[in-house]
Amino acid sequence: CQNQGNFHSSFFFAGTVATTIGYGHMVPQTVQGQCFLLIFMLFGIPFFAMLTQSISSEINIHVLQRKKERDRFTSNSSY
Repeated sequence: CQNQGNFHSSFFFAGTVATTIGYGHMVPQTVQGQCFLLIFMLFGIPFFAMLTQSISSEINIHVLQRKKERDRFTSNSSY
């Protein structure tokens, strides 16, 4: 990578690869780096997808529970 040794740049690069954004301004220069990145992508992208699915599932469950509570409250308080 062009900015070697910078933790922030490394973390940003790993995040853009795992989220499939990949801006393209930082790329591995060596064959070993390219092979490592390929392996990282094979595991990182599905892991990030599972993480996103888990978070969205939990949010959906929370929203549905709140909606059920609100519907139950409005149906019980008829005037």
